[in-house]
Amino acid sequence: MALILSADDDPDIRRLIERVLVGAGHRVILAPDGQAALDVAFDEDLDLDLVMLDIEMPRLRGLDACRKLRDDARTAHLPVLIVSGSLVPPYADVEAAGGTACLHKPFTPAQLRDAVERELTAASTRR
Repeated sequence: MALILSADDDPDIRRLIERVLVGAGHRVILAPDGQAALDVAFDEDLDLDLVMLDIEMPRLRGLDACRKLRDDARTAHLPVLIVSGSLVPPYADVEAAGGTACLHKPFTPAQLRDAVERELTAASTRR
């Protein structure tokens, strides 16, 4: 069971992500924007396993939040799955920001579970 932080400004997407990932046995913390996600990620009492960030969010965009996660020693090691309906290959912006993978909206529950499991598996082999 992993602890996953997911930030998306769409409440329906947040509920979908929570339902799918909790159903897969994970614990999920939801945030409505990038700044709220950073506030959670930098909480010293949490031991996050994965962060999911939407690209377009109020207060702080997903790629900007990803850069801040990479710049902080407490969170630099975390896999960051970028979720967006606006990205097109080759995802140079995601790589430059430090994102480890992309998931395109709309996604199916199976695609979400698979992307999360791939990232968690890859992260465990990097440790």
